[in-house]
Order: sequence, then structure tokens, then C-alpha cells
Amino acid sequence: MGRFNVPRRRLKRLHAASTAVYQRFISPFTKLRQVGQICPGNRVDVYLNGDDAFFAMFDAIEKAKSRVWLSTYVFKNDTIGNKTIELLTDARKRGCEVIVVCDSVGTFTDIASPPNFTPLTNIGGRVLEFNPPISSFFLQFLKTGHNPYKRNHSKILIADELGFCGGMNIANEYAGTAVGGTGVFRDSHMKIEGPAMQYLNRAFLSCASEVYSAPEIVKGIRHQVEKYVPPEPFPDGKTVQVLHTNVWRNRRDIQRSLRLLLKAATSKCYITTPYFLPAGPLQREIKRAVRRGIDVRILTAGSDSDVKLVQWASQQVYSNFLRSGVKIYELNTRLHAKTFTVDGASSMIGSFNLDYWSWAANLETNLLVTDNTFTNKVDQQFFRDVTNSREITLKALKQEKLSTRFFSWCAYILCKILRPSRE
Repeated sequence: MGRFNVPRRRLKRLHAASTAVYQRFISPFTKLRQVGQICPGNRVDVYLNGDDAFFAMFDAIEKAKSRVWLSTYVFKNDTIGNKTIELLTDARKRGCEVIVVCDSVGTFTDIASPPNFTPLTNIGGRVLEFNPPISSFFLQFLKTGHNPYKRNHSKILIADELGFCGGMNIANEYAGTAVGGTGVFRDSHMKIEGPAMQYLNRAFLSCASEVYSAPEIVKGIRHQVEKYVPPEPFPDGKTVQVLHTNVWRNRRDIQRSLRLLLKAATSKCYITTPYFLPAGPLQREIKRAVRRGIDVRILTAGSDSDVKLVQWASQQVYSNFLRSGVKIYELNTRLHAKTFTVDGASSMIGSFNLDYWSWAANLETNLLVTDNTFTNKVDQQFFRDVTNSREITLKALKQEKLSTRFFSWCAYILCKILRPSRE
């Protein structure tokens, strides 16, 4: 049958169907390519609780034969922290190169009980303290690149050819009870294996490169990253994009990708973030998506938040989003997961919060997976969390006590004052 013999109605339906497919899959994929660091053929796993994540990470460290690289914001002197140091020390004894990058504020603020890395460093393991705040206050005036706002918030573990990335720090609160933790936080983490590892290596290098006190170690990491030969793609693998943000080096992969995904969304967008104080550009993009008819739902921390100031300040911006048509939920238990899904086709998981500090100061790393099955798992967890949360409504906000609303306003103003200037 020739083209012109096809009924016009059928042609219209075919055109509409092909347009929908393009808008849902091809269009966002094409736009995201401009951000870079994207490749197919990767095996991925998502961990939606601390037991599964830490069992997998501990197993990877135990089996490592050549290297273990770890970047984290928090590394506590507790059961999980000490177990991790023990495994890293054993890996070093087996001949593995072991490098740990810990943020100074997240890890060493507990002066009375810092993690004891001595067993590891005594046998050649390297522990790098990221941007000690006292020295950075002075060095920023010399324009050395130091700034007290610059924090390493990335959570990366690389054990030979396996990579992990997500929201989980090294502490009891993030690990489940079966592995020795307390399981306080609802968090998400990922494992990848495949050619995308070349880009996760670069993200780790970016974190280590900001530690100016260890130029020789950074030089060695850079040499390995430049010489790294990525593994062959898996035939059944998934497309993964490694997104790393370092605004101090004018790198904003995650910020750009979030806005591109919102622009490309055709039906729904589900966001999980423990701290909800989005920067101006992201606020505007979320509202534009809702005006186009996108179902935008945001799950954030409730009264059990570990950062009360931000949770109080968040309540000040709720009404603005609710009036736009966004649905907002507060989880009844403590939240730390950072996930972002669009149209049931793309999922982003990592360390990036929807707040001023992730947007304008922190070093962050996320993984973006383009796959329906994977995204469905993340969406299912989102709705499980929603059933364990309370929906915020304009009516409920108006019924809040005047003193509560004033307190929320004060917290919001304080956060605005304390926010980084690089928005």
C-alpha cells in the first residue's frame, strides 16, 4: 500500500504516536547528551535500604584486588565507620591502593570522637581531609580556591571495576540493623558496572583534586584516570550518565540536567529530597512544568528532619508551590534519599539536595539511568514513602499558629542569609 493510500486518520494517529515516543524518550536523551559523560551498556542496581547497600559495598571492598577509592561527607567513629576502616585496612594489606576523601566539616567536627584512621594510614592508606574550614577562611582571601562554603558532599565508592554512588554516608544512621547500623534514615544508593566507570573515576578525581595538601596523591589518581581503559559494554546494559557538580570549577552537570529533564517531561515528575529550598532557576522550572500539565510531586523531610532549620524554612516556600499545583508530602520518618524521576523513563539518584548549598557550593555526584524497569522501582519506592507521609495543603498551612508561621519565616530569612552567593 502506498503512502497516499493510508487513511488520513491513521496517518494522524501514527504521527501522534511517533511524536509522543520522541518527546518521552528521544528528545530528553538528545538534550542530555550535551551535558556529556553518558554511555550505554552498564549494569546497575538500586538499593532502597541501608542493609542491601552496605552489604554490597562491604562485599566489594572485601573482594577488591587493586584499588579502593572512597569519597564521603560523613565518616563517623561508630560501628559502621570502624567496620569500614577495618575492611579498608585489610584491602591495603592485600596490596590495594586505598584512598579516602572525607569532608572536614562532615567528618571531623566531632573533635572528641573523630574516626580513627591510624591503622589504615600506618600501612600506607591515604586519608585526605577536604577543605578544613579554619584554614579556608584565611586562604580564600589569597584567592587560592579555598572557601569555607566549598564542601565535598559526594558519596562515591570505587572498588576495582565496581562503582557505588548515592546518598549514604559512612555511619550507623545510613546502614540497616542487619549490617550493624541503626537504619534511622530512608535513603537510596546505586551500584554500576561497565563503561560509565570511566566517568565515575573522573568524579572521584574532581573531589580529590580540591585537596591542595596532597598534590602527589592527586597526580597519581589523575594518571590512573587518564590511562583508564573502560570495560566493554554489557549487551543487556543500561544507559547511565554520571553527573558531577563543582561550581567552583564552573561545572554544573546536575543543575543543567535537572532543568533539561523538567523541560522534557511530558506527564510526571517525582522528586524526593530531604531538604527543600530550591534555588530560583529550579523553582521557576518546576512551576513551568506544572503549567504545562506535568504531575509534579515532591517528598521531603517532616518534623523528624535531621536539619531542623532547613525543614522550618522549607515550610515558608510550600504555599508558593502549592498554589502552582505542585503536590508536597512530608515523610513521617527520617529522610535522606535524593531521587528524581521523569515520565517513568529516567531516574536520577545521588547526593544532590534541592537546596541552596547543593545548588551553589557543594561538590555533588549523581547517576542518571534511562530505563523504564529501573525507573519503575524508584517510583514504587516513592509511592511507598508517600503512604508513610502526610500531604501538605494550603488549608493546613493557613491553620498553622501565627507564632509557627513567624518562626518559619525567621528560619527562611536566616537560610537566605547563610546561603552561598553563587546562585
